[in-house]
Amino acid sequence: MSQFPLKRNIENFRIFKKIFFQRLFTLIIFATIFIYVFFIRMPHCCNLEKKGITIWGGLSHKLYAFSKIISSDQNDFYNLNKRFKE
Repeated sequence: MSQFPLKRNIENFRIFKKIFFQRLFTLIIFATIFIYVFFIRMPHCCNLEKKGITIWGGLSHKLYAFSKIISSDQNDFYNLNKRFKE
């Protein structure tokens, strides 16, 4: 830069780069949070391989199960009266 000084102002270019990287960082953070909330669950107990529990699940599976409960699905797994008898 000292050998060939620039004749024009490059501040706009620097601002563009800064805004671009801020938006890219925000997008990456948002995508990570979205994937964590909707697609990943934390197994809470032991025998994970025996029970077939993986980390994939999360809110999307809970919403699916909730919709099955609301629609009164005939499957015993979603029928709360059969599942939680007193």
